[in-house]
Amino acid sequence: MGILAKSSGFLSGIQEVQVATGGDWESCCHVTTQVLVLVPHSSLTDAKVAPDECFEINRNGGKYGYCRKENGTNIPCEPENVKCGRLYCTGGREFPTYGEKIVFGSCKASHYELIDDIGMVDPITKCGEGKVCFLGKCLDA
Repeated sequence: MGILAKSSGFLSGIQEVQVATGGDWESCCHVTTQVLVLVPHSSLTDAKVAPDECFEINRNGGKYGYCRKENGTNIPCEPENVKCGRLYCTGGREFPTYGEKIVFGSCKASHYELIDDIGMVDPITKCGEGKVCFLGKCLDA
């Protein structure tokens, strides 16, 4: 179940789907769905988007925490962009549905290199009030 909304900024005309089940980001395009499908989970209510501190891992630029790739090099997230890198969650089952299990304390994620890394936050995901992720950056919508 979702709600359709239109972005009025640089993404004008793109429809954003608000997912009504699970997750901690109340208005997002894909984050809730990603947490439930791509990273460790056991039920719709068990896996949740991780606390903000988990996303700080995206500032290191390593294999498991970055915002985007340029010419095969991982680019670390700037502080304002950390929610536009790898998607972290808490709870759920022990192993991800796809890819390699990543765990830092209670922060969980998946890493999948065979194709575009599906463990990354999807484009057009809400990353702040009136902001969405695009190419690893949190931009005004």
